[in-house]
Amino acid sequence: MSEPFRLDYYLAMSEQFSTTIWEHLDGQELPVVNPRSLLVASFLTLALEHYSAVVVLTRAGWSASAFAMIRPIYEAYIRGRWLQYCASELELSSVSDREKFPRIKVMVDAIEVAAPEEKSSLRRLTGHHQAAWDSMNSYTHGGQKQILNRITWRKVQSNFSDEQVIAALKIASAYGLLISTAVSLLLGRDEYAVAIHAKFNALFGKPGDAKTYRAPKHGR
Repeated sequence: MSEPFRLDYYLAMSEQFSTTIWEHLDGQELPVVNPRSLLVASFLTLALEHYSAVVVLTRAGWSASAFAMIRPIYEAYIRGRWLQYCASELELSSVSDREKFPRIKVMVDAIEVAAPEEKSSLRRLTGHHQAAWDSMNSYTHGGQKQILNRITWRKVQSNFSDEQVIAALKIASAYGLLISTAVSLLLGRDEYAVAIHAKFNALFGKPGDAKTYRAPKHGR
C-alpha cells in the first residue's frame, strides 16, 4: 500500500482535523441563549465528540467500536438539525421533558423541506439516509456487517481491513466537517467554518470527491 493510502496516514490526518475542530469550537459562547439554541448546540457538539471518539478508538485499534459510532454521529446531527429548523415549541418541550423524537426518516424528510435553500448539504439528506442507514444500524447493533468482520480462520479477532477503516475515517471526518460548519454558523462565527473547511480540504480533498466518501465494505 503506497504512502498516501496507508491507514496510519489517514489516521494522522483525522487526528489533525479533530484537533482543528475543537481548537476553534471548544468553550465558545452562543450569541443567542434559549432552550432551542442550547439543545441544538448540545446535540451538534455531542455528534462532534462522537467523531473524535471514532478517531481515538481507531488509534487504539478498536475498529469495531469505531464503526459502531458512525450512527450516533449521524443521529445526533439529525436531531440537532431537526430541533433547529423543524421542531415546534410543543415538540421542543416534548424533547426536553420526555426525550421524545420523531422517527429518524421523518426528521430527515422534515429537514429537507424546512432547510434554507442555501443549505444545499441539508437538501441531499434523503438520498444519503437511504443509502447509509441500514449499514449504520448493522455496525452499531452487531448486525451482519459487524459480525462478518469478526470471523477469521480459527481466530477470535477483529478482521477489518485497512481499506475499510480508512473509509470509515473518511466518512466520519466528512460528518465532522458538516457538523462543525453547523456549529460555527450557530455561534455566528463564519470565519471558524471557513478555517475548518480549509483544513479539511488540505487534509482530505474537496467535499464531494469520490475518494473522500467511499463507503466501507464488509469482509476482506
